[in-house]
Amino acid sequence: MRVHDWINSMLPDELMLEIFRNLYSKSSRDACSLVCRRWLTLERLSRDTIRIGGSASPDSLVNLISTRFVNVTNL
Repeated sequence: MRVHDWINSMLPDELMLEIFRNLYSKSSRDACSLVCRRWLTLERLSRDTIRIGGSASPDSLVNLISTRFVNVTNL
């Protein structure tokens, strides 16, 4: 069994979310989201604030953000 498979089978979503909430470095959060699809989904759920650049259409950004980061309360 691969290591991340073992971790996924042992740690419930609630614990993983708490771990992600305590990662303050953007690079650490980004690296964790690349491990597997479950971690990507949980990392997105753990965010309550995100920062975005202003290079795209505001309407398309709001639509994209609202579908990917369902728990964001600050933009």
